Amino acid sequence: MAKCQRSLLPTEIWAEIFDQLLHHPVLFNPDPLSATGNPHTSLRQWYNYPLLESIERQRRVLRLVSSSWKALADKSPFQYLDTRQSLETELRMVRRVRLGIKRDAPWDLRTLDDYEAWMEMSDEEPPTERLFPIVESFVHTGKARNVAIITLTGQRCLTALIEEALTGMLPAVKAISVEGYVYPPLNLVRAFPNLTFLGMQVGVGPPSGPMYLENESVFPDLKILQLAFEDDASNIALFQHWQLPKLEHLEITVGCTDIEAATDSIQYLHGFLKRVGPTLTGLKIYFSGEWITLPSDLWDIVPRIVYLGVSTLSPGYHCSPPPQAHPLRTLANVELETGTASGVLYRHIEGWTGLTTVIDSHIWENIPPWTRGPSQPAFIHRHCGADTLCRECIIDMHILCTARGWRYEDKLGRTWKEYCERVEMDGTEVRCSSRIGEIHL
Repeated sequence: MAKCQRSLLPTEIWAEIFDQLLHHPVLFNPDPLSATGNPHTSLRQWYNYPLLESIERQRRVLRLVSSSWKALADKSPFQYLDTRQSLETELRMVRRVRLGIKRDAPWDLRTLDDYEAWMEMSDEEPPTERLFPIVESFVHTGKARNVAIITLTGQRCLTALIEEALTGMLPAVKAISVEGYVYPPLNLVRAFPNLTFLGMQVGVGPPSGPMYLENESVFPDLKILQLAFEDDASNIALFQHWQLPKLEHLEITVGCTDIEAATDSIQYLHGFLKRVGPTLTGLKIYFSGEWITLPSDLWDIVPRIVYLGVSTLSPGYHCSPPPQAHPLRTLANVELETGTASGVLYRHIEGWTGLTTVIDSHIWENIPPWTRGPSQPAFIHRHCGADTLCRECIIDMHILCTARGWRYEDKLGRTWKEYCERVEMDGTEVRCSSRIGEIHL
C-alpha cells in the first residue's frame, strides 16, 4: 500500500522534493547577501565551485533513476554548467554557468579557496582565443535564456557576452563575475540593466578604448560590487561616474607592490567611497602584501556600515573607534598572508565599545591542542604556525574577545564552541575537547 501511495504522489510534490534536494540559498542567488545577511560568509559560499559541482552531480544521478525523475530533474531551476568540465547538451534550465577552460591553479593560489583566489588574482593570462568560441556556442544553443549568474574570463569574452545580451539572448542575467584583467565596457549597463551583483578584476594601466570614464551610467539595482586591482587602485577612476543608488556591499582588493602604492591606493579609493559610502552597509578592503591606513574620516563617509573587513592595519597607525552611535557591529580580519595580523588588529580595537563580533582569517581545524591559560599576558609570545598563521595569536584573540563578550568566529563563521559541537555531533575525533576548559568557553 505504501508503495502504491508513493507512486500516486502528485508531480508537484515530487518537483518540490527535488527542489529541496538541489536548492542552496546562496549558490544560485544573484543577491547572496539577501540569503543570509552575513557578507563575510555569504560571498565565500557564493564562490564555492566544488559545492556547485557536487549539487549538479546529485541532480544528474537523480535523472538516471527513471524517465519521470529525469523529466523532473531536467526541469529543476537549480542547474549548474561549468564549461571547464564539459559542454552538456541536455541542459535547458541552467541557472548558473562558469565559462572557462580547465587550468591548473598557480602554485601560490592552491592553498586558497575559490573566494580567496579571486581576491588574490592570478597573473597568468587566460587563453581567451579558446574561450571566445565557447561563449558564442553556449549562447547560441539557447541554453542561456534562463541563466541568472555568469562567471567568465577576459575582455574579449565579456565583450562577446555583452553583444549577445544586447540582442536579447541573456534576459535573466543578474550577477556577473569577471576574471582576468578587464575594463568596464561602454554597453555593460545596457546589456545587463538588472544586475544585482558585479565582480570585476580590473586591467592594469589606462584602457585603450573609450570606457565609462567620460559617461555616467546608472545601475539601478546593483547591491554588491567587487573590484580587484593589480599594483594600485588608480583605475578606480573608471568607476567614478557610476551611479549606484542601491549599493549595499563594496569589496576592494589591491595587489600593492610597495608601501607607496598602498598609500596612493587609499587616496584613490577615498573619492570613490565618498560617492558610494552613504548607502553601504558592508565594506571590505584587502591590500595584498602591504599594510592599510584607513581614511581619517571613514566613519563619516560610511555612516551605515555594520560590517567592516580589513587586511593588516599599519602598526604605527591609530585607527579611531567609530562614534558611539555608529552601527558598526562586526569587524573582520581578512588578511591572507600576514600571520600576526590578529595581534595588530586587537591593539587597534581594544578600546572599541560597540562591536559584537570579531571574525578572523583562520579555520578552527588548524588550531592544535593548547596549554596556555587565560591569565598569561596576551600577544607576548614568539609568533609561530604553519602557512604564516600564528596560532598563539588566534588563541589570545579568542580569550580576549570572550572576556569582552564579543563573538569570535573563524573565517567560516563558526565560534570555537560551535566547531567543537559540530565535530562531536559528526562522531569524528575531537581534537579540540582537551582545550575547552583551558580557554574557558
